[in-house]
Amino acid sequence: MAKQSTASQRKKDLYPVFGEMTSPAKNIRLSDPEAREAMAAAKAVVTASKENALRFLQSVGIVTASGRLAKRYGG
Repeated sequence: MAKQSTASQRKKDLYPVFGEMTSPAKNIRLSDPEAREAMAAAKAVVTASKENALRFLQSVGIVTASGRLAKRYGG
């Protein structure tokens, strides 16, 4: 359980915008101006460096901790 909290906290630290986007109190459509701004900010963070991109792909399960493609995606 603590491992999820750590990963969740790391994601919030790296992508502060995601906390606002995934709040259960408010539904946001991708066509909303707020969502467009939030997605642009998140994209800027993720694409700022290879390290950020790798951390993002690991956080969503596309890449393993060792940096290889996850089995469900052909790795």
